[in-house]
Amino acid sequence: MSAALLPHPFELRTERLVLRAPALAHAEALNAAVCESIADLALWMPWADHAPSLEETTTQCRVAEADFRAGRDFRVHLFAADGARIVGGTGVHRVR
Repeated sequence: MSAALLPHPFELRTERLVLRAPALAHAEALNAAVCESIADLALWMPWADHAPSLEETTTQCRVAEADFRAGRDFRVHLFAADGARIVGGTGVHRVR
C-alpha cells in the first residue's frame, strides 16, 4: 500500500472520536492511557505484560510514526472528541 493513500498527519473527526496517525507528540498521553489500563490490556494484548516507561512509549511512537509515513503500518490513535485524551488504538498492520 502506498503511503500516499493516507496522508501524514492523518486526522479524522467523528461526533465522539478523533482518529490520528501516530506522532511523537502523543507519547505522554499514550503512556498514561496504557499504564491506566494495563490490567485490562494484559487480558487481550500480548505486548501488555508490563506498564511501559515513558521512554518505551516514546520509542514506540517514533517507530509507529515512521512506519505510517513509509506505508509499512497504519496504526491509529483514538482520542476523545475534545482531542485531549487517548481512549484507544487500532490499525492496519503488516502492510505488504
